[in-house]
Amino acid sequence: MRSIRPRALLGALLLAALLILAGIPATPLTAPAPALAATTLKAQFFLPKGHPISKRLAQIYEEVDKTTGGEVKIEGFYASELVPLREALDGLSKGTLDLLVGPGNYYSGRIAIADFGIMPFNFKSYADRGKAFYDEGVGELMDRAYNRFGITVQAPFDYFIGEEVLLRKGVAVHGVADLKGLKLRVAGGELIELVKHFGAQPVFIAPPEVYTGLQRGTVDGAIFPAHDLRLLKLEEVSGSVVGPDYLFSGPMMHLFLFNKVSWEKLSPDLRGKVHAALKAAALRDDANAERELTALYRAAAEKAGVRFITLSAAEIAKAKPATDAARKAYLQYNREQGNGAEAERILGILDRLSGL
Repeated sequence: MRSIRPRALLGALLLAALLILAGIPATPLTAPAPALAATTLKAQFFLPKGHPISKRLAQIYEEVDKTTGGEVKIEGFYASELVPLREALDGLSKGTLDLLVGPGNYYSGRIAIADFGIMPFNFKSYADRGKAFYDEGVGELMDRAYNRFGITVQAPFDYFIGEEVLLRKGVAVHGVADLKGLKLRVAGGELIELVKHFGAQPVFIAPPEVYTGLQRGTVDGAIFPAHDLRLLKLEEVSGSVVGPDYLFSGPMMHLFLFNKVSWEKLSPDLRGKVHAALKAAALRDDANAERELTALYRAAAEKAGVRFITLSAAEIAKAKPATDAARKAYLQYNREQGNGAEAERILGILDRLSGL
């Protein structure tokens, strides 16, 4: 071991003394604070990754990252990449997923409280969605119901329009009576009762399978967003579209559903920041969804030969037994699941807010 020379030791001591007298510590008093580790949440959405709505969702994930200063990151998965579509709610409850984004109707058999998000005559205005969720208490009513499954509802995902009936080539519908006997794709829930009361046969197929369903004749039509004529190339297999959208499924509200344990692991400050980012996105999409999404499909679909048919007021009136059946089913499903009072309050809010 090499010895330290007395002169060198004296010099070091004098230097330390001078630094102390000058108010400068010879070594840092504390080590630099370590960077905070980011929390990564696994999220699944039901549409393919390249879909413009999936791209908007990815943008929202980036906005959450930015708002939280990088402390919350969301890893996005799409179209059953982690969990099959029908099993995703169970996956969320068990913690396989931290976040599930999608419509309530897919899981009506277990919980139907959010089914109004894809239901006829739900919202008159796209902006009514944010008002209902944030200002009228609809979000809180849904959250309490989902809590029983270890899930919390934190925001609507509103980058959606309503749904019309997309018919395969060779099938014509000019009035409500023409729907009788058709096989119609539905998302589930109350739309099943709607279709049955039209005298049609409800069929469930996942969104990515609608193209082949129309192409092969598995279904004659699909209650589906008409912008997907372009986005999923359905104009290649569709001959006509029957509206108005509010008759079949009005402006859609999907949800950001978090696993409750995963959500509560975030600090109160981070939860507040995530909530703020999601709310800002919802209000923006209330204002922009119809214009941005509708502009993508109508002109191009008509150029491709797709006909757009809007049913008359008289025909819409003929559909009332079917739309009433959907509403009654919503109440019935929720009463059976112990959420009848909440469902009645939600319908009352929607009626008062939207004037429907």
